[in-house]
Amino acid sequence: MLLKIIRDYVNKKIVVIGASAASIGFISKLRSFDTGSQVICFSGESFIPYNRCLLADFVTQEKSAHDLALKPEEFFAQHNVDLRLNSWVTAIDREHKSVTVNGEQESYDVLFIGIGTKPYIPAIKGTDLPGVFGFHTLADVENLNNFLDEHRPKTAIVIGAGINGIEAASALVDRGVKVAIVDVHASIMPLQVNAIMARHIETIAKDANVIFYKGQKVVELQPRNRAVLGRVVLESGASIPTDCVVLATGSRVNSELIKNAGLDMIDGSLAVTTSMQTSDASIYAGGDVCVAHDIVSKELVKSVTWADAMLQGLTAATQLSDTPRVYPGIVGMRDSKFFGFDFYACGNTNDTEMFDVIDNHKKEYRHTFYLFDGVLQGFVLLGNVDNLAKYRTFYLTQQPVDRSDFQE
Repeated sequence: MLLKIIRDYVNKKIVVIGASAASIGFISKLRSFDTGSQVICFSGESFIPYNRCLLADFVTQEKSAHDLALKPEEFFAQHNVDLRLNSWVTAIDREHKSVTVNGEQESYDVLFIGIGTKPYIPAIKGTDLPGVFGFHTLADVENLNNFLDEHRPKTAIVIGAGINGIEAASALVDRGVKVAIVDVHASIMPLQVNAIMARHIETIAKDANVIFYKGQKVVELQPRNRAVLGRVVLESGASIPTDCVVLATGSRVNSELIKNAGLDMIDGSLAVTTSMQTSDASIYAGGDVCVAHDIVSKELVKSVTWADAMLQGLTAATQLSDTPRVYPGIVGMRDSKFFGFDFYACGNTNDTEMFDVIDNHKKEYRHTFYLFDGVLQGFVLLGNVDNLAKYRTFYLTQQPVDRSDFQE
């Protein structure tokens, strides 16, 4: 009781870097038990914190910027959170417990890092041309939507066939644009699915008249004239006419800030404990910037999903309470929707040669399960996801299963 009284009356200054899902999880949980500490959240973007997972829905105009918000704008004022947009943190001074923001210093007692990732832009000549768009931020897709509304392009090329690229292509098709996808890999979505499921997804996209250029590298974007994009040039020398280009070429951890701060890193990501504490006792972190243990395999993996990020932020906040929690590990449930099909993937879904494979498929769905010694190691659901909760339980509990458990 005495410790609680002391904590209630000794208020802290808490600085949050980044307005990511992890940051919002941290702030929301913190304010559930601490209403007195000063909280400042710095975001380099001009929008209130939003859900990046819904960018494709913004392009299709199924959702507005308001719908994407992680919290309503009034949340920050109501919970006494000083949200500072367009504010880039460029340095962390651990010795003096301060951060540099837009050239000025801001002190902290506790720091939470939720800076996420930045888009990876390959060395392609012409990416600065009008009609070329990213697919990483709300500003990116707002610019894309403005272009679609004003210029009514008939064709688009998406560079990158990962999950973001497939989502972008699907959204553009919904907007009435003829789409081609170019990717250096021989198979699409290589980080999410194996070659068999990739071919099935590719067939679905082709049914929507999407053209694929696999195993092809883009080297240049050329203008039709000085002001308008005209074509994409491949390393093979071939060129593809287009009215616009979307760069869905992946992302990288924002590692410069944490590296310069001297915090411990693993393979370019921030190392944290099960308390989401970094190598500095005053600094916590969560989200894409981190590596953490997989809840099943116990291996260190990169944190890349919205749900994992939220729980990491929540876990970090509880370390400042009387009831600190331990982060159980990354579940890694990837979900999406493209070309009218729901998509869920969990566990090991692309390195599958060693597994006993169960492949259930009909016209309206394809479900693939990967078992090893009678235990579910991963699964992909494309289409009907009615049994998602059951399969997720099989995976998380690692209980014995057999083929009859997957009859549909």
